[in-house]
Amino acid sequence: VFITAALASLVAAIALWDGVGAPTNSVFLAAAAIVLFIAFMWSQRRSRTPLVPTGFFAISNVPGTDVTAALLPLGLGTCLFVGTLYLQNVAGFNALEAGLMYLPLAAALTAFSPLVPALVSWAGPQKVTASGYAIQGLGLFWIAVSISPEASVWAVILPGFLAVGGGA
Repeated sequence: VFITAALASLVAAIALWDGVGAPTNSVFLAAAAIVLFIAFMWSQRRSRTPLVPTGFFAISNVPGTDVTAALLPLGLGTCLFVGTLYLQNVAGFNALEAGLMYLPLAAALTAFSPLVPALVSWAGPQKVTASGYAIQGLGLFWIAVSISPEASVWAVILPGFLAVGGGA
């Protein structure tokens, strides 16, 4: 109950925030979310059957894995959202054409996915993950520095999407 109420309070605080100062409702809801998160952690430590055993986070790879697992959707989600806005609003593509521009990203993702188990066996999971994020980051960087209303979609978006898909 605590975690559900905490997340609901946090979402409500963000939704009510208008960006022009701190409305009382948002501050109250954010404070309530913090208190509810603390109550959740306290209740989980005292529970005989916690949702996640507290010793789980003591495993050395878990916190890093959690952070990297959160970063992949951020990079991909940003690419998909901003890429779609660019393709439709700047490049003048319709929805179908913009969607078809993501096929190279999906193709790269599909092509490189079968190679991952062998790469992990050869180089280890940390190096493969870091390399994937580096490739994805280079693709996002390429798109960010190359994109403009005058730029060729094929010269900017295609290589960037291939790198993002290959790194993901």
